[in-house]
Amino acid sequence: ARGLAFRFCRTRPGYYARPLAARAAELLTPSVHHLCKSVLLKNTAWDGEPDRPENAEFYLVIVQYTQHIDNDRLRSAVRNLLPEPERKPLSKYNLRLATQDESDAICGFPHNGVAPVGLREPSVPLLICRAVTELQS
Repeated sequence: ARGLAFRFCRTRPGYYARPLAARAAELLTPSVHHLCKSVLLKNTAWDGEPDRPENAEFYLVIVQYTQHIDNDRLRSAVRNLLPEPERKPLSKYNLRLATQDESDAICGFPHNGVAPVGLREPSVPLLICRAVTELQS
């Protein structure tokens, strides 16, 4: 199995105010499509069953800045993690951005600093959008 490479970089002030091309150049990435963000989503319809990756209250999603999260596709993908006989109705999956307080408590990183490694709550399932896994160096 192929792993994903990552590195931590300290950026200059004003980094997020700059265009994606300038950010990519500062981080020495091959393209703007290599710039990714970590987004903490909460299943607001979670039924409170014991937390397991296939039925979690929170998910950390890695997505490219140049893409958006298709909530319907993501909801179906999460639901399909369970074997068919165990799948909950779609109404039990309502993935929304976690609040800043929830993100702080679970991730332990400030706004615009959430990373998929070193989470305060390491049991949060990590979902990586397919396009990220298909990037070439």
